[in-house]
Amino acid sequence: MSPPAGCARLPWDSQFFGLQIGRIDDVCREPQLLRDARDWARAEQLDCVYALLDGAEPLLVRHASELGFKLVDLRVTLRAAIEPTSRATPLVREALDADLPALRTIASYSHQASRFYADPGFALERCDALYAEWIERSVRRDFADAVLVATEGSLPLGYLTCSVDPRGIGQIGLFAVAREARGRGYGAQLVHAAFAWFRDRGLREASVVAQGNNARALAVYQRHGFATDKVELWHHGWPKLRP
Repeated sequence: MSPPAGCARLPWDSQFFGLQIGRIDDVCREPQLLRDARDWARAEQLDCVYALLDGAEPLLVRHASELGFKLVDLRVTLRAAIEPTSRATPLVREALDADLPALRTIASYSHQASRFYADPGFALERCDALYAEWIERSVRRDFADAVLVATEGSLPLGYLTCSVDPRGIGQIGLFAVAREARGRGYGAQLVHAAFAWFRDRGLREASVVAQGNNARALAVYQRHGFATDKVELWHHGWPKLRP
């Protein structure tokens, strides 16, 4: 069965988790698309379907629940103007391959507010490995344009990934600080350095997506001038588990 318009299989996710995974490609605003996606997933024996719903449509959320989709994450998009005086800090540099063991370790425990950890369909050890793989592929420029690293001496104590989207907006991706270094200002240094990285490329605006339950990250962004632009709701459907 061909996927309905707006739906697709996800080969990388499927291979990584050892499951058959698909998603609705864009923000879902139509109940019929949810129904079509569920029926397609059942016909194709998919294990899981990701659906991102417009947070301003409560009836759509109810419809998703009736079709077996479960809320797993609040996706908050924030935006900020990039100040022309943003300056890099000497404690932050771009990541090196030699940093990868430390960065993978930090990533393996730092993203537990994400939707994959909230869904018992995904094994916890694979969730840890997902973010370790994600930061490595970001350092190798597969998933990001640059990875900024906060250091103490040569030891990486945190990271932030930067990209430039097709609209010319700076995108902050993964952002984490090592457990033992939290509360010491490294997060603020990384955000300042990201603004400088964006400014040096002629960008005037930055955007970041955060989990609604990640109060620590949201507070850091808000202190640096980010304001909420929109709220969306990640849902996961497991069609094999529902009659």
